Amino acid sequence: MMRVSTAALASMAVAMMAFADTAIDEVRTVGATGTVEVSNVKGRVDVAGWDRNEVRVSGTLGNNVERLEFTHEDDDTEVRVVLPKRGRVGETNLVIQIPVGNELVVDCISGSIEVRDIKADVELVTISGSVRVAGITGDVIAKSTSGSVRVENCSGDIEAKSTSGSVRLDNCKGDVEASSVSGSVRSINGSGDIQAESFSGSVEVDGDFGDVEGRSTSGSVHIKTVRETARASSVSGSIEISGVTPREIEGRSNSGSVSYTGGLAPDAKLRARTHSGSVRLNLPADVSARVHAQTFSGGINNNLGGPTAVKLEDGPGKTLDIKLGSGSASIDAQAFSGSVTLSPK
Repeated sequence: MMRVSTAALASMAVAMMAFADTAIDEVRTVGATGTVEVSNVKGRVDVAGWDRNEVRVSGTLGNNVERLEFTHEDDDTEVRVVLPKRGRVGETNLVIQIPVGNELVVDCISGSIEVRDIKADVELVTISGSVRVAGITGDVIAKSTSGSVRVENCSGDIEAKSTSGSVRLDNCKGDVEASSVSGSVRSINGSGDIQAESFSGSVEVDGDFGDVEGRSTSGSVHIKTVRETARASSVSGSIEISGVTPREIEGRSNSGSVSYTGGLAPDAKLRARTHSGSVRLNLPADVSARVHAQTFSGGINNNLGGPTAVKLEDGPGKTLDIKLGSGSASIDAQAFSGSVTLSPK
């Protein structure tokens, strides 16, 4: 039978300890207001607000991590994971509680960030990982280069961006700027003004928004329940807009359909244009508007009553100019190689 010496066992134990994570649990007394900055190169950061004037940092330092730098001076608290100059390191996972009134800045290289229940501004940035934010009363900046971004139940202005992941906002109140290069952008049950943009994904906005702007290069744009203005555009996707009585609606697509369903304010302007798709407008039967519709190689269907389209004298297209009711609003609908349809909703 082969025997292992005591010295060999001791060497193995030391080697295993060298590769083991190190538990941490430290507390600093701080003010009710101030700024907490967190920096972690590799691993997860989880931050929550609480009702104590303390910052608590727990979790584990990854193997080969040099130390945790945890300092407080004046109104500034810094939590930083310090790495050796060379050599591989394991993941460091930080669980942090901070006073609810402290502002928060988190910076990660390779790791996810989750933050909740803070009544101050937060700024969260990671290169490779997801970002999730919930229950913030204050302005939010949430960015990921390679990961999804999700913001929930927040009140304040929001900037949410991802390069190669989806962006989603749920039940957020405040002005929003949301964008993704290769993922979808979605905002549900929000209020305020919003700009939502995706290069190669879809855009969906649904809520009690005032001014809405949605753009996509190769995806669809769907905007619901507009109160004030909506501008939607896509190069190769469809446009769908619905509203209550907005004052300005504009939908443009190069190779997709454009549709609007809803009422119009008395002085509203509605413009719908597409090059190689159809335009469909579903309006109240008693809508009051002056309508100009034109196509190059498609038909015009007027189901609201009144005159039908006539053929252009100097080209292959058709045109329709009618006055509905008192004609207080204006509607301009154009399709190059598709049809235009006006129908009661």
